[in-house]
Amino acid sequence: MKAFFGKLGGWIKKHKKLTILIGIVAVGGTALALMPKSQPVQMVNASQLARMDLENAVSLSGSVESDQARSVYSTLSYLVESVEVEVGDTVQAGDVLAQLDTETLEYDLRQQQASLQQQQAAASQQIESSERNLANAEQNLEDGVNQQMVSAEAQLRSARTSLSNAEESFYATGGELNDQVNSAARAVRSAKDLLEKYQADLQKAQAALDAALPGEDGETAPIDGTETEPDGDDEGAPEEGTGGDPDGSTPSLDQLEAAVKQCQEAVEAQQIIVQQAENTYDSLLSSSDATYRQARQALDSAATAYDNAQRAYEAAQNSANQELESLETAVESSRINANTEAQQIGIEQLENTIEDATITAPIDGTVTAVYAKEGVPGSGLLFVIENTDQLVVRTSIQEYDITTLEVGMPVIIQTDATGDAEYEGVISSISPTSQKGEDGATVASSTAAFDAEVTVTSADTPLRVGM
Repeated sequence: MKAFFGKLGGWIKKHKKLTILIGIVAVGGTALALMPKSQPVQMVNASQLARMDLENAVSLSGSVESDQARSVYSTLSYLVESVEVEVGDTVQAGDVLAQLDTETLEYDLRQQQASLQQQQAAASQQIESSERNLANAEQNLEDGVNQQMVSAEAQLRSARTSLSNAEESFYATGGELNDQVNSAARAVRSAKDLLEKYQADLQKAQAALDAALPGEDGETAPIDGTETEPDGDDEGAPEEGTGGDPDGSTPSLDQLEAAVKQCQEAVEAQQIIVQQAENTYDSLLSSSDATYRQARQALDSAATAYDNAQRAYEAAQNSANQELESLETAVESSRINANTEAQQIGIEQLENTIEDATITAPIDGTVTAVYAKEGVPGSGLLFVIENTDQLVVRTSIQEYDITTLEVGMPVIIQTDATGDAEYEGVISSISPTSQKGEDGATVASSTAAFDAEVTVTSADTPLRVGM
């Protein structure tokens, strides 16, 4: 077995960059040599049999890599101002690796900061001014000194007073006119009643006169114009109001004619009085209609003026409220304008860019590659930093060996550079699936391969990344 492993090891050294022997140990094996009977016996060297361990080894190849490696990139296109490290330098996380030129960035940053301060100061003044205007408007409205409202209220009070006066005048005028018309109507009725009485008296006087005049036969009718009873004691006595004397004597024709004339004069005089009363009544009716219309027009005008004043007052109220809303909107707008979040974000981006322009080590380790050059735009890959104290070997396991290996198995590591020296390791991971291509599909091959990782457990080895 030793000779076999020796030959196998020599072949691996000549054909593999890195050799990993993974052993599965069996205890108590025995080696036997069986010969066919037909062949002659040959003399061979023999050794005494002894109990020993048998090993089943799987040989794999791989490359040494850092367990923790970071490529340092930059997306900035500013020129590299200085490179602070060289390959092989040991760095700590946060150490400066290179510095990009940030003079233009710093100028832009100062300019934006000054602009932001100016904008914040102006916004603060605008907010203070708009809030003060709103407070003054609210106070003026509350104290009743808003000029528009004061004027509208004064006009409304004046219109209300005018309307009240017009109403009083209208109703007073209407009452007075009614009284005058009613009085004139009563005067007409009284005059007509008296005229009718005078006319009745005239008819009686005329009848008495007609009765006293001789008829066609030369006889006279009774003076009172009434038929006399044949057996009456007071035959021919005049009735009351026929013009007879108070003592009951029969009036003369002259007296009867004078009575008729007197009644006619009374009737004519009363007719004139009736006509005058009617004229007065008609005149009052005409004048009262005109006066009433004037009073009605005055009342309507006062009502219209009051309605207009009321609408003007409501409009002034709406205007005052709209002014308050406008001032509130101005306050809100000034606060929105005072929002400098966008400018602050721009400043933060500049600050972050300036900070990113200082290229620092992301991890503790050794600088294993430097691509940054002074005076050249610092974009793309600039450095590679690897932790050379914690090494792993990345390899692949063929499918016919995958069932015999598992995570945690011990590993012996040999390299061309270290000769027969062996270093210890342990399988730290085995991919659950076979290798895949860039498209994510399983690689088509006669035998599938599974990626694996071996952690180097030996301390202070001469192993180097890339072996």
